[in-house]
Amino acid sequence: NSNLFRLYNGLVDYLTLNDNTGTSPVDSSANGNTATFGATTAAPTWISGGQFSNAVSFDGGDYIDVASPDLPTGDFTFGAWVYLDDSNGGLVFSVEDDSGDDDEFHFSINSSEQIEFRSNNALRLTGTTTLSTGTWTHVALTRSGSTVTAYVNGVAGGTASYATALSFANCRLY
Repeated sequence: NSNLFRLYNGLVDYLTLNDNTGTSPVDSSANGNTATFGATTAAPTWISGGQFSNAVSFDGGDYIDVASPDLPTGDFTFGAWVYLDDSNGGLVFSVEDDSGDDDEFHFSINSSEQIEFRSNNALRLTGTTTLSTGTWTHVALTRSGSTVTAYVNGVAGGTASYATALSFANCRLY
């Protein structure tokens, strides 16, 4: 099926997060990027009631780590289904260098429930759409050329110009 090929062409990692078992979510992209649960407090937990079946619950001190994701440095799309329990916001994706001091790429939901994009520890974009708590929402961040766009449920909600090439050498995806 050519549509399926287009979906997977260039796809780096595809974690459905509905495995409901173990501590290593399956990468469905065919790239074999190993993902593992990690935590500074309690590890993520599997729950029922996800957007499509099961899901992973994060308490703010836990994460999923992909050690060598081979991420794109030019145009990109990062997307996820998120469920906000409260208005404290939270991390969606982060790519940090090995020192842990530099966020090369940081995609999050702020305390105003809007998408934020940071690169090299500087704010580059704040989305204009406010997410709702207590419901599943699809969020995405894309870059085409020098235009970065935030999407909420498929609708553009904020753009910014950012043309700097990202450097993901020695970086991990969280």
